[in-house]
Amino acid sequence: MTQENSSTNQITRSDVALGAPITGFITFALLTWSGTLPEDSEWKLYVTDASVSLIAALLTYFVTTLISYIRFLINLFTAKFSFWMKKRSYSVILNDTNMSDIAKKNAQSKLDALAETYTQQVEDVNI
Repeated sequence: MTQENSSTNQITRSDVALGAPITGFITFALLTWSGTLPEDSEWKLYVTDASVSLIAALLTYFVTTLISYIRFLINLFTAKFSFWMKKRSYSVILNDTNMSDIAKKNAQSKLDALAETYTQQVEDVNI
């Protein structure tokens, strides 16, 4: 059983810090929009303090989830690119006919360890 990376399974300070400005901006936008509604608008009935707070909270959740997913994809791409570059380097050593058998065995063992590390890294990443 592997020990899970605590940074991938917990809310980070940046996630908490990100939510406040998003909520503030959405609340400001909704209140500004509701202030421009004419008095006879059918939307006036539904725009209350509670509905603005609820809508701001839901939109904040969706925006934060979207940003988290984008960060996940960037981390996954970065790990894949790093793996691909290292794999390519080890493959050059393995395919070189001038390399010694010891160097090829060493490169193969590092390639196997790299594949295991990459697989574990991808398994540990959470959205």
